[in-house]
Amino acid sequence: MSYNRVVCGVMSMLLLGVMSVGNAGADETGESRTADPHEILGQLAQQPRDTRAGLDATALNGKLLRMPESPHIYLVLDGVIRRIASPAILAHLFRTSCTIYENPFTALLTEGLPITEAYLLMGTPSGELNLFVDDKKRYIGSMALVNKYCFDTDQALRLPDSILRLIPKGLPVP
Repeated sequence: MSYNRVVCGVMSMLLLGVMSVGNAGADETGESRTADPHEILGQLAQQPRDTRAGLDATALNGKLLRMPESPHIYLVLDGVIRRIASPAILAHLFRTSCTIYENPFTALLTEGLPITEAYLLMGTPSGELNLFVDDKKRYIGSMALVNKYCFDTDQALRLPDSILRLIPKGLPVP
């Protein structure tokens, strides 16, 4: 894994930057998003207080959220919000046109571990795309998922398939 850490460190230094935030309700292809985070979060907020513990945000998987006036941006992954630890991670995972939804009810969602290291990995010559997070690769099975999560495939690290196979597998990206 030390080879991956070196590659990750070098890529972090090369990819430092701040992502510009768009507020449009559609992704780059012009397709409207299927789940409106504001509507879903509003419905969750209307639930009785005792049922809010451990809220599952599976319907929001792939969305980028933040509390109003907060610098912290969260990715909904596996039904929980995970704070994205640095602008560099935003820059090398997501397209600059991604919508970041600001909503005060974001605080109601269950918070998972922060994302402190993450990369898109593309196998060569296979073209297999994976999200590297939590020291595991998570298979991204379709372009629909790429668009749902607003991933920037141009930023993917190209690795020979023989090296990609050596990285431990995690669950596929939902």
